[in-house]
Amino acid sequence: MPPASSPDLFVGRRRELALLARSFRTGRLVTLTGPPGVGKSRVAREFAGSLTGTAVHLLGRDVCPDAASVVGRGRTLVVLDDGDVPDLVDALLSRFPRLRVLVTGREPLSTKGEVVIRLAGLALPKGRTMAALLASGAGKLFAARAVFAITEDNAGQIADLCGRLDGLPLAIESAARLAGDRDLRAAIDRSYRLLSTAEQRVFRQLGELPAEFDRTMVGEPSLLPALVAKSLVEHASGRYRLLNTIRRHAAERLSACGEQGAVRDWLADKLVEVVAGRVSCLTFDGSGLSEAALAAAVEHTTTDDRHVVLAVALARLRWVRHQVADIDLLRRAIALGPDGDHHSDALTTLAWFTTLDRDHDTAVGLAQAAARRGTGEQLTRALDVLGRVHLFRGDCAQAVMAYRGCLHHASPGDRLWCSRGLAWALLLAGAEDEAAAIIGQALDIPTPMPTRTWGALTHTDGLLRLAGGDLEGAETRFTAALRATAAYRCDTAYCVESLAMVAAVRDDHYRALILFTGAAGLRASHDLDVEPDWRRRVESTMELSRLALGSARASASAAFGRALTPEQLVAHAAPDWSGGPVTAAGPSGHPLTGRELEVTALVAAGLTNRQIAVRLRISVNTVKTHLAGIGNKLDLRSRTRIAVWYAAAERVS
Repeated sequence: MPPASSPDLFVGRRRELALLARSFRTGRLVTLTGPPGVGKSRVAREFAGSLTGTAVHLLGRDVCPDAASVVGRGRTLVVLDDGDVPDLVDALLSRFPRLRVLVTGREPLSTKGEVVIRLAGLALPKGRTMAALLASGAGKLFAARAVFAITEDNAGQIADLCGRLDGLPLAIESAARLAGDRDLRAAIDRSYRLLSTAEQRVFRQLGELPAEFDRTMVGEPSLLPALVAKSLVEHASGRYRLLNTIRRHAAERLSACGEQGAVRDWLADKLVEVVAGRVSCLTFDGSGLSEAALAAAVEHTTTDDRHVVLAVALARLRWVRHQVADIDLLRRAIALGPDGDHHSDALTTLAWFTTLDRDHDTAVGLAQAAARRGTGEQLTRALDVLGRVHLFRGDCAQAVMAYRGCLHHASPGDRLWCSRGLAWALLLAGAEDEAAAIIGQALDIPTPMPTRTWGALTHTDGLLRLAGGDLEGAETRFTAALRATAAYRCDTAYCVESLAMVAAVRDDHYRALILFTGAAGLRASHDLDVEPDWRRRVESTMELSRLALGSARASASAAFGRALTPEQLVAHAAPDWSGGPVTAAGPSGHPLTGRELEVTALVAAGLTNRQIAVRLRISVNTVKTHLAGIGNKLDLRSRTRIAVWYAAAERVS
């Protein structure tokens, strides 16, 4: 067998080599497939070179008809590198019973007894440090081939580069040697030229799609399985994925053929079909939409009617994903299509973003204009936004009027959301009895409802219970609402602030200030405004907790709350999220919550953070968060002192 084409150290692929060895113990034919540049030939050569007591013959892609003449009577492995020759393989295997055949190629041979092993890119770094880089297969390969020094300063950039190159060995080797990507281009181009004319056409179109897409975005979806079989496209869980390097090649081919404009036009039409029925909805989650694809379609349609609906969809998608709202984009869309079907949607969306920008008076005018232009869902959403704008202005009476109109015009599917808006406005206005009647009626409806809608209704119900003195019921409702709406930062802030109010009523002022401060940080980091009436409730309760704690403990709790990440804040607000009821006992007169007392007991019993996490079914980071809170509350700065405090009360579990 000729030596490997590269004398360099072979990196990674231990699992794949072991899988090859196991496959040949029970089978006689194995095919290695994978995208261009993934290293099929190198893995085959490395495996063949590791064999002892076996004659190995390597045949290239131009296999001679008399290839059987190289096979002797002993134990033999034939490696067909890039060989799509199922008839020859069948002939060899039937003639020589001790023969094993290893094939590398774009797709399986689909012949009897074949075992298929698909190679993917090398494992990517899980961090941007030198240690994380060198712990990954991609990082090790880059380091083995690099012609320059790798340091802590450039390790992060190299880790990012390995990710953009999809962990493909050929691409990583080229980058490490600063040699360009000629070899990888040639490999991809060879696979492209072997496609049929129709497959080439679909492949080029994929260059305009985002990295992940579904079959509805492809002009001829019936050809996708062929591209998957030929290792140019990946498929899992109903979604398709194109590697960055292959996607770039497809885009270059599309541009070279002069088809880019037509494909972009077709994709814009498809996206309009997808979003036209969604942008008017009260709740827009953006599921299944690609921001990159929408942004490209918006840019492509700046002079036609499609631009308005696409711009609205992009703006709402970015808001859902906690990104900065593009007000100028909406203003240009409104100016472009004043008579279009989605002009009201654009006005409503701009009204909401203008409110977030604290220009409430302008937002009222925009929402009123949207209500005059809209019908059906558009009118309902315009009135919903108008009600929210009035709440942010501090005008609860006008908000109640807007929400009554919203509920009046709502379709059956939107009535629950509008009911919650009206109840929330009534609650802030002080009309708690009417709000309670509306919430009770809404929650009694047996039909399923969206998770976020249920969470919003449940949160409002919790506030009504809190006003009635039912602390246990209020806390249960707030925790359930937090669980349902944790993906929405705005909703998370309200739920955490409400749980802080419960803690304050229970005189657990340290916990209350942690939650209040953490929620304030969450609002600040995402630039989330709040209704003046709600702000007054929060600030008055916070001030009472500060006075109760004194300046030193109040400062400590505020510092602790500010340091929490959103995930840690949720864990601190709902400590029993993943566990059952708190059962741990402990010394009386302490400031710890039930979960913090459980953690303290396990520390005293000698468990490590990881063991505590397993016992309580929480993360290690959550354990650290609880320990920090325990230390601050008890003014103890070590695990030993915490254990001594617990043991002194003779309560060790």
